[in-house]
Amino acid sequence: MVPPQGKCRFWAGLSGTPAECEAGKMNEAFSILVTDKNGHVREFLRRELHEDGYRVYTVRDGRDLLSLLEGETRLDLLILDLEIPYADESLILEQVLERRADLPVVIHTHTPEALDSGHYASALAIVEKSGDTDNLRRVVRETLQHLFPRRFASIPPSRPR
Repeated sequence: MVPPQGKCRFWAGLSGTPAECEAGKMNEAFSILVTDKNGHVREFLRRELHEDGYRVYTVRDGRDLLSLLEGETRLDLLILDLEIPYADESLILEQVLERRADLPVVIHTHTPEALDSGHYASALAIVEKSGDTDNLRRVVRETLQHLFPRRFASIPPSRPR
């Protein structure tokens, strides 16, 4: 089934939480890593998510993404553009999860209907790119709320639109 335009589709069961989810991090801002091939889009998403109260990191390509994941930076969610430079679209999700198996991933793409649902089943959601970030922000919020309910309770609600 293909998600309708502007919508997302949850494929993972969203059962349980990552190992680090509740351990002593109740009052810390959530950390989100945004990847996108377009610098303007990266900055726009960084600004939008930051205004929602998240700590946002950005990377421009697959090399930077995999390098950051090798480090100790705590991340709660990855927003992944499959078309980032220096990354094989068919392998990048697998490479991410090899480095951080417990990192929740939301794929952000122009063509969600073109993705093979079986190949990208380990992503929690696939969200269509559009000029409006409301859907992506909603998916981020709902995903974090489900995975980290106690930590999430300390985050103020999203700013109204």
